[in-house]
Amino acid sequence: MLTAAVTMVQMSAEVKFLGAGQGKRGMGALIAYALSKASVLIAPLLLSAVLPLSQYGLVELSLSVGQLCAGLLAAGLPSSLSYLTLKRAQPRYLPAFYFHVIVTAVLCLVASVVAYFFDFVLFRAAALVSGIVVSQFIASEKYRASGRAAASSLAESTLYLQVLIFGAAAYANWLPRTLPGLNFTLSCGLASILCWNAVAFRGMTSRAQLWRIYRVALGYGIRTVPASVATVGLSSFGRVLVGIVGSASQVAIYSLVYRLCAPIVAIHQFLTNLFFTKLYTGQVKDFERYFAALTVALCLAGAMSVIVGPLLAYRLIGANALAIERQPALFALMAMVMILWSQLSLMELFMNREAKLLVQLPGLLAGCALALTPFVFRTWRGADQVANVALFQGLGLALGVAWQFRKSGHAAPVWRVPRALVLGESTVMVLVWLVIALR
Repeated sequence: MLTAAVTMVQMSAEVKFLGAGQGKRGMGALIAYALSKASVLIAPLLLSAVLPLSQYGLVELSLSVGQLCAGLLAAGLPSSLSYLTLKRAQPRYLPAFYFHVIVTAVLCLVASVVAYFFDFVLFRAAALVSGIVVSQFIASEKYRASGRAAASSLAESTLYLQVLIFGAAAYANWLPRTLPGLNFTLSCGLASILCWNAVAFRGMTSRAQLWRIYRVALGYGIRTVPASVATVGLSSFGRVLVGIVGSASQVAIYSLVYRLCAPIVAIHQFLTNLFFTKLYTGQVKDFERYFAALTVALCLAGAMSVIVGPLLAYRLIGANALAIERQPALFALMAMVMILWSQLSLMELFMNREAKLLVQLPGLLAGCALALTPFVFRTWRGADQVANVALFQGLGLALGVAWQFRKSGHAAPVWRVPRALVLGESTVMVLVWLVIALR
């Protein structure tokens, strides 16, 4: 019942487009944001304290694989939603997005059942995560497009609210402290999402009209899929890569540092949700100023992560975190990754609003190739694989952002300050990695 209540927040009312709720953002948005983003931070940290280190590593691996698959299953519908409702002001396309969530939820539930009978525990978790993430992508984008920052923040955190429920239940010994226990919770959550969307969708449109609007929405969205998948890959496959070149315990260490630096991305998400309509429809110069101001705020948050993160890691996993506690440089490296991830996400928003859907793809693919370097040279010595993966993931993100600047369709002087910031961040990453490698 708790899981059902959480997932129902996603689709609690029909979206009122174009400026609805603008006067209600303030304190309500801040409270909703604080509650939802607290779950994003607390849920994985609770799991790291409740589960054995290897089990926690497997959970993080399944979350990462599921998020990567969700980029494909979403079929670009979140980007299509913003374009159709803000640029073209056509809210009649809303039923198409409900329909896509229903179809995806059914497919993922069927895949999870098949995986259950074949005892593919990791695959089952990834399938359930994919279905939930697709639904939260679309729900969050609907609320962002209507200026409802509070609802967008809650929808954005659906997955981790469910993970938090599992963590609390496992802590109380109501559920087994294993990946199958998490799968049970996620199954209930995805089934709730399916039921809620099916009820909301009923009677919204005729079948003939649905196919027409769905083709239009999918036609625009599908063009954003390659860039979206590359972006999600750049930001999420670090844990998968550590799992390939390292061990489950190393995945757990990487994930813990990643989670303790996650407030950096949370700040970006809150501010971007709050100003989403202005960013999507405003002047390029205003966008550049926002980019610079946001980067300064994220750098301050990164400095706090470097100071506080190692201490929290030790409190959570004790002796397993001794190496982390002695290496604040690892937190500095991950903080730079989070800042660049936020910048890439922000520039993806800009490229989508300018309808430059494919020109950013070569740079993103080049960034993915650069991020895969630790896999090619996995026998490196002198620096642990967690630091290797974080460095090249960050450099891949920086390359993707630089390419987006170049292909934005605006003269170079427009992006002068953002370019300098990204170059500075890349330089700091290399220097920090050298400190780790030569210690």
